[in-house]
Amino acid sequence: MNIIMANVLEIIKNEITQDYYKNNFPNDGQRFVAWYLRNIHNLDTYETKDCITDGAGDKQIDAIYIDNQSKSVLIGERIFNETELNSRLEVELEKYTMKVQIEGRVLGDLAINHIVPTAVAYQNRLLENLRGLKEIFPAEESVVLSADRKELIREISHRVTSIKVLVRDMTEARKVANHMENYKERAFAYEEKVRPYLDQIRDHIDHLEMEVDDEIWPLPKYRELLFTK
Repeated sequence: MNIIMANVLEIIKNEITQDYYKNNFPNDGQRFVAWYLRNIHNLDTYETKDCITDGAGDKQIDAIYIDNQSKSVLIGERIFNETELNSRLEVELEKYTMKVQIEGRVLGDLAINHIVPTAVAYQNRLLENLRGLKEIFPAEESVVLSADRKELIREISHRVTSIKVLVRDMTEARKVANHMENYKERAFAYEEKVRPYLDQIRDHIDHLEMEVDDEIWPLPKYRELLFTK
């Protein structure tokens, strides 16, 4: 959500530098109000200028718009100037970076220290079961009986390996992003280079959740949460 907000603020900031806004409105505060009235309420230039009250003695009210159709009155207060807009953009991007960073660290710790050991423990159970089948049944019959378990062992191994690789790569991507001094570049690096790993890691964990025995799975499963009061 924060990255969307930051993108919107960046778009607005760029659009109000266009000639239309510079030629018709004397400062960034009025240009921002004009952008809002034109794009949200579809007002023309004359209607927009008529609504703007920004100036000396405005009591911090920058615009008043009466919508006859919806019978509502819009009173715009504290419209940001360029400096304030940049500050707000920086705050939103830093908040987004911090959220993804925390989520990445927590997911990485959960995956490596809880999910992977549990999956390996269950895999070892399956291996013991395979050895038991080989000891009890003839070779040809044991092959047939153990086929599904072998496939499950292979599947768990694939998921565990993928999780380890993805967590390692995500950590390296975070380190690269953290060394970026520009807050915009850092935020977009987290969005484009770090966040995709979260979805990929979750996908493997979700599959393991369906495959590992409920008794040893370390977290509540989705279907259990549905019936938890």
